[in-house]
This record gives sequence, structure tokens and C-alpha cells, in this order.
Amino acid sequence: MGSSLCKTDKVSDVLSEDLKKRHKEIESELAREKLDDKRRIKILLLGASDSGKSTIVKQMRKVGHIRVAMSYQT
Repeated sequence: MGSSLCKTDKVSDVLSEDLKKRHKEIESELAREKLDDKRRIKILLLGASDSGKSTIVKQMRKVGHIRVAMSYQT
């Protein structure tokens, strides 16, 4: 009883290679997102109205290479 490669074996090998490639792409994307999350700093500014919260954010934008994303919650 000899074993020989049939057409389905070749197809499964190709699919396996495609799945491995896609898996590697997904893993690298997840690692990149995890690194971005580690670099992100969240600051909660509390205070009364007209206390300068938005002024601090504007100054942080002007000071350097800091990307500031403001989100307001009521």
C-alpha cells in the first residue's frame, strides 16, 4: 500500500500556507496595537467650568510632538 499525494493534499497544503500567512499578519497587527496601547496615556481633567481644562490641552498640543485627542463626556 503506497501512499501518494493526491489533488486534495496539494490543495490542503496551499490552504495551510495561506492560513499560516494570515495568522502571522493578524498576530503582528495585534502586537502593534498592544504596543500602541502601552504608549497611550489617558488623563482625566476634572474641574469647574472656566477652570482651564481645555487650555491645558491646547498648551499640550502646542508644546511638542504630542498628539492629544479630546473626548468629552457629560
